Amino acid sequence: MAQKGLKNESENNTVVVGNFKELGLSEVLVEVMDEIGEFVPSEIQCVVIPTILEGKSLLLSSPSQHDRTLAYLLPLIQLLRRDRELLGSNSKHPQAVVLCASEEKTEQCFNAARYIINNAELKSTKNCASSDAEKSNSSIGLMIGTPSEILQYIEEGIIVPAELKYLVFDEADSMLGSNLGPEIHKIIRPLQHRDSKSNVKRLQTILAISTIAEVLGEKSPVVKRLERDHAGNISALSIEMEETEVFHLTESLDALRKKLEEAMDSL
Repeated sequence: MAQKGLKNESENNTVVVGNFKELGLSEVLVEVMDEIGEFVPSEIQCVVIPTILEGKSLLLSSPSQHDRTLAYLLPLIQLLRRDRELLGSNSKHPQAVVLCASEEKTEQCFNAARYIINNAELKSTKNCASSDAEKSNSSIGLMIGTPSEILQYIEEGIIVPAELKYLVFDEADSMLGSNLGPEIHKIIRPLQHRDSKSNVKRLQTILAISTIAEVLGEKSPVVKRLERDHAGNISALSIEMEETEVFHLTESLDALRKKLEEAMDSL
């Protein structure tokens, strides 16, 4: 297990990132971010974006919901656009699913993704030959919804679990702490037992959670010790994980909490 992103003010080897391009984002996505006034990436974005672009599964935590959402959406959109360019658009089914804890969060995430994708496609089309324009305007295969909505899409055959390459749990702690657990397990179960004949051999999974204090509780000894030792709150955390470990963490909120406590203790 690799850990990144625990900021310690006493260390002098801080790396300053001046723009999104330094994190590996494409010119098109950097331009989109510039247009909405997002010139300098936040700490969680600096930590997470390169890791996701490397194809790694991870758990991320940050106080800002907006920063968390962009931290996984930007690299996910880039990966999907890359896949479409390299492999074409042969699949009729989504290759990426973002699970959101509520209808409100789904709407927020969908609007952000739609804005980024549409503007990236427009910019790409301007630079495309006519033969490439049609490809640029095709779907990149991203589906966003609550667990109940995604389950319905699976039952209707719109989403085929065997073809999924990317899975995001936004506010995973909220979903596991509510009555959404059984629905999440129904979604995950077929992913744990993929057919060996499936073209997709690996599932990249991202768990976005609230702050560590919110997940573990303000009175948690781990939280108190970390705040004391690091003279404040933890502003960004990213923990790289194996696929089997991700499935274990989504079994229950207790499993997620235990993982966080172990990670904090190992620092």
